Amino acid sequence: QNLNTNDAVQFKYYENGPQQVIKSITKQKQDQQKEETKTETGTYIGLADPHTVEIKTSKGYEAYQLSTSAQKIALFLKPNETITFSYKQKGQQLIIEDINK
Repeated sequence: QNLNTNDAVQFKYYENGPQQVIKSITKQKQDQQKEETKTETGTYIGLADPHTVEIKTSKGYEAYQLSTSAQKIALFLKPNETITFSYKQKGQQLIIEDINK
């Protein structure tokens, strides 16, 4: 594993006399405060409801939630239009923050 300064880790150790010896160390997942924004290109399929869109990406068809500002942009999208969008993953939800044609 690649560890960087300030990474959160969990480790197991044992005591060998006065020494403590690390047996294993695991890097923890990013906390929700440090969510990574990702950018993707795909084909806009359409609105499922006012705050959910379906987009075909390299991973297949996916449903994304829309932020308030992205909802306003989505109103002007046409089916089968190629778009580039920025999103964050919060738990199981993919939330689009910005959309560009």
